[in-house]
Amino acid sequence: MERQERLHPKYVATLAAVSAAILALGITLRPAKTTIPPQPSETLRLQRRLRGEELRSLTNYLGERAAAAAERIVYLPETGESGVIWSGHEVVAMPRHARDVLPLRIIPGTFGGRAVMVDAGGALQDPVIAVTKNQRGEAQWVPTVYLGERDAQCGEARYQEVVLAMPYDRQWDGAGVFTLEGGLVGVAGRCGERRTVVAGRSIGALLELWWAAPNRLESEFGIGVAPLNDEWKAYVRRDTGVVVSTVWPRTPLARAGVRVGDVIVGVNKVPAPTVEVLANRLGREGKTLQVVRGRRTMDIDLEAGHDHAITFEDTAALPPVEVDAESSAYRAGLRTGDRVLEVDGQRPSTPAQFQRLLARAAKPVLVVVRRGEANVGVLLAP
Repeated sequence: MERQERLHPKYVATLAAVSAAILALGITLRPAKTTIPPQPSETLRLQRRLRGEELRSLTNYLGERAAAAAERIVYLPETGESGVIWSGHEVVAMPRHARDVLPLRIIPGTFGGRAVMVDAGGALQDPVIAVTKNQRGEAQWVPTVYLGERDAQCGEARYQEVVLAMPYDRQWDGAGVFTLEGGLVGVAGRCGERRTVVAGRSIGALLELWWAAPNRLESEFGIGVAPLNDEWKAYVRRDTGVVVSTVWPRTPLARAGVRVGDVIVGVNKVPAPTVEVLANRLGREGKTLQVVRGRRTMDIDLEAGHDHAITFEDTAALPPVEVDAESSAYRAGLRTGDRVLEVDGQRPSTPAQFQRLLARAAKPVLVVVRRGEANVGVLLAP
């Protein structure tokens, strides 16, 4: 009988293990499947080409609209910003100083270009264009979206503020915002340190306020003035003239030497009995001011402080005051946070000295305080 051979179990197990290892190695080293991306169809290529052409066409169209709007924009070299031509003899521009009481200012003169047509802004989500000019007279623009208007206030002036779908930084100071049809939606302005876009339909009312003599004097020359009321008449012992109630440092009249409490009685030896007369004469031809300070009448050369930028700041040694809102000091105009500089020309160095100067007074005294950046005069009764 033929003998049948049998494999040893250990040999079978070893062979199975080697086979499994070879199979696993083969799976590991097997080339990965490669997928050939489908080539775009001619229809897809055509769609992409049309979208590119539409984008270029839209960009060209917006550029044309911006160029048309730029005819109403001027570059202002003295500030490095833009302004919007409001009429043939007025440009609406950014305020120059933190003291400005309005979010816009007017630059009078003769300007080329076309006057604006005010637009209400259109519907929400409508496209609009913000346009400025650089120093080479080239238009710079950015498309954005009109998101409506809201109530705003700058000082005592109330206006409508435009809301846009774009960040507003210094690059767009003085920009005009226009509809695609060329209507003025708003002008980029500023209230103190806050940037704002004034709605076109609010500009007319703000310009009327700007032309008011007290606002012009404070904005352009850096002084706040008031007519002589009974309290001021009693203090300065005069019935005519314009009293200086506020002086902003580093401004033309501050450099020339005008002080809080001065009574301006003339410009270039010509009487200036009212605030309106003073603003008109000072703006047109002011070379010298005639002022009454205490018992002296003196001339102030308005060009004396224009030759250099050196100024001497008033510094307050006293801490800020706290004023009860029900007190006579508050009614006279003193406010919490004011820092006392002078009392009738004397500089108190301590709060106790300040109180003694007030207690000794037999008549109203002129207290000059630093309020924010301005020097402000307050008449306090004993």
